[in-house]
Amino acid sequence: FSEPREKANLLIDQLRHRNFILCDRGSDIYGFVHRTFLEYFCAVEIVHRFEKQRTLTFEQLRDEVFGNHWQDETLHEVLKLICGAIDPKFSRELIKFLVGFERKKDRFKNLFLAAECLSMIRNRLGLTSIETPLLLSLQSLINFDLDYEYDRDRNRDAISLVQSIQSQAVSTIASIWEAETTYLWLKKCVSTNKNWAVCITATQEIAQRWKNHTNTLRWLKECINESENVHVRSTAVQELANGWKDDPDTSQILKSCISDKDWRVRSATLKGLSLYWGDDPDLFRISCDSVLSDPFNRKYDFQINPRKMALEALLTHYPTHPKTLELLRDRASNDPDKQLRQWAQEQLKMQNVKQEMEESSDG
Repeated sequence: FSEPREKANLLIDQLRHRNFILCDRGSDIYGFVHRTFLEYFCAVEIVHRFEKQRTLTFEQLRDEVFGNHWQDETLHEVLKLICGAIDPKFSRELIKFLVGFERKKDRFKNLFLAAECLSMIRNRLGLTSIETPLLLSLQSLINFDLDYEYDRDRNRDAISLVQSIQSQAVSTIASIWEAETTYLWLKKCVSTNKNWAVCITATQEIAQRWKNHTNTLRWLKECINESENVHVRSTAVQELANGWKDDPDTSQILKSCISDKDWRVRSATLKGLSLYWGDDPDLFRISCDSVLSDPFNRKYDFQINPRKMALEALLTHYPTHPKTLELLRDRASNDPDKQLRQWAQEQLKMQNVKQEMEESSDG
C-alpha cells in the first residue's frame, strides 16, 4: 500500500472514534474497548488457522487450545465461540474431550464448560452420544459432597462451595435442556432433594423458564400451600409475586402467607407485597401488625427479620404517616433483635436529618 502509516492511523481513528472498538492505552498501544471484541477476534483467528489456513491440526486444537486452557475461566468464552463456529463433528469430539477430565478439585469446570460449548452448537442433531452422558454427569452433581476430596469439619465455606456447584448444575441443565423431561426433573428435585440450594434454584428455574407452561402457576400455588420445605415455600412466594403480580389471586395468596410459621416465608411475603402492591390499603394494616406481633427470634446473623421488612414497607409507602414514626421509635428502643434496633436507630437519625433540612429550607 502507498502511505501505509497514514492509512493505518486513519483506520485506528475510525475504530476508536466512530466504531468504538479500540481504545488508546498510551505509547501507541491500543486495546479493545470491550472484552467481547477480544474474545471474538481471538476465536475467529483460531478457527481461521484450523479451517482455512490448516496450520492448526485438530489434535493441536484439542490439546494445546482446549487441553491447556479449559481451567482458565478468562478463556472460556473463546473456547465456546470456537465450538459454535467449527463443524459440529469436531465440536462433539472437543466436548467429549472436556467431559473426560476427572477434576473435582477444579469445581467441575470441565463439565460446565462442556455444557456451555454444547449450547453454542446450532444443530445438535447427531450429538446424542455426547449429550446424554454430559447431562447425566451434571445431574449427578446435585448429590455431590466434597467429603470425597476434602478433609474438613463441615465448615461454612466448604458447604457453600458444594451448594454453589449444585446450584450451578441445576441452572446449567435448565438453560441448555429446555425440554419437558427437564421440567419434570426439576420438579422432582424440588420435591425430593434435601439440599436447600438445589430446591431454591430448581423452583426459580421452573418459574422463570417455564412461566408459560400450563402447569407452572398451579404448581407454584401448590408449593406455597402444601410444601413442607420452607425454602421451597419462600421461593415460590417470591416467584409468584415477581411473575404473576397481575393474576387476581396472587395478592390474596401472599396475604395468607403472612401467618406462615417460618420467617423466610413471612419476609418474602412482605417484600413481595411492598414491591407490587404498595397502593393496596391492606399493606398498611399488615405491615403494622407484623411490626408489633411477628414472632421472629434471631438465631443467626444471616436471617431476615420480618419486622424489619414490615418497617421498610411502611417507610417506603407511608413515610409521613404518624404510625410509621411511632413504630420506628418503638422498635429502635424495644425490639428484642439487636440488628433491628440498630437499623431502626439509623433510620431515625436519617429522618431527623431530613426533617432538619426541610425546616432549614422552609426558613
